[in-house]
Amino acid sequence: MGGEEGQGFKQLMRTFEGARIQTAARAVGVAKRALELGLDYAVNRKQFGKAIIGFPRVADKIAMSVADFVMTRELTYAAARAKDSGKRCDIEAGMAKLLAARAAWSNADASLQIHGGNGYALEYEISRVLCDARILNIFEGAAEIQAQVIAKGLMGGVN
Repeated sequence: MGGEEGQGFKQLMRTFEGARIQTAARAVGVAKRALELGLDYAVNRKQFGKAIIGFPRVADKIAMSVADFVMTRELTYAAARAKDSGKRCDIEAGMAKLLAARAAWSNADASLQIHGGNGYALEYEISRVLCDARILNIFEGAAEIQAQVIAKGLMGGVN
């Protein structure tokens, strides 16, 4: 299989670049949806006569979610552009996957906190989004594997 004797592992590793970029893209989508749900809830939920987005802790969660979403989206785009150009991009793919999975989880967690107790109710989409976010850290290699890929790539083969 693969056409070249002894090259199977290297060929398999090259497939992980694309798979990790795809997982990063899914994570960016989850991070975006979590942000949208949190923002919508914060704008529409009223406490003490005003929207809860007016409370600093809620606004801070939204602000950090936006920053995480934009950062991971752009990193994922950069990794995809490197892959499309035919360059080796294991470090970029690993970084995109690592950070996008973290952002998906962080944004989902922040949105759930904004929803308060309602976030656990199945009637609220954020309860499902939180579950979707969790698995993204595991697909195509857990965070620890991504860190190892990035570190080895930066070392350039130095032992």
